[in-house]
Amino acid sequence: MATAASAAEGPRTYAVISLIGDKMSVVTYQMSTGSNIDRNRRETIDMTDGLFDRIALSTIEKALNAQPDKPRSQLFELASPSLFTRQDRFFSDGKLVLPEAIHSALKADGATHLLLVTKFRAEARMQADGAKVGSGVVEGLGFYIDNVTEMLNVKTRRQSTGFLAPFAFMRLSLVDLGSSAVLRQKSIEASTMTSTANKEAYNPWDTLSPADKIERLRYLVDTELTKGVASLLAP
Repeated sequence: MATAASAAEGPRTYAVISLIGDKMSVVTYQMSTGSNIDRNRRETIDMTDGLFDRIALSTIEKALNAQPDKPRSQLFELASPSLFTRQDRFFSDGKLVLPEAIHSALKADGATHLLLVTKFRAEARMQADGAKVGSGVVEGLGFYIDNVTEMLNVKTRRQSTGFLAPFAFMRLSLVDLGSSAVLRQKSIEASTMTSTANKEAYNPWDTLSPADKIERLRYLVDTELTKGVASLLAP
């Protein structure tokens, strides 16, 4: 979706909201035959510290500061659990439908536009060398685990079984707060992959330390939202 901004509009002030950081999903591939039903095993890791929403807000603020006109920005941290579920309900007929109290607060603070980060649900296609692999669907932030697929390192030619793929499936929306119109959107399906090849661990989940898992997700959020803001604000 893309709508050109009016050349006559005045300076913009961006409100920035991120609603992706309440939890991480751990999706483990389960083999199945003769059915299109997603049988993957799913676990949830609750994130109560808001880390990834703060990362997203900081990233977008930096991306806005990198714009030639250096627009003003206001960062909002929202913690209501209801805002992190069924996020497709926020969009209807090309308009954003947020709770009225939030919409009014954004406008009262002088914001003219909103950059909103929400979770995006799509097929689990994780990025490998020259291909995408996976099954079922994923949403938001998390990790996709495959314990059975045979992998080949194209550089070393070493074979291994299984992989771990941190992923960030997000939607970045640019909204005119005056009309609630969604001007532009960018759907992000980003992932990285690590296999058991050249690793001491034989379990894909153990190929990254807890700190490395968080860092991989941080990198995806930072990199993809930086590119996303530049894309949405391009002439």
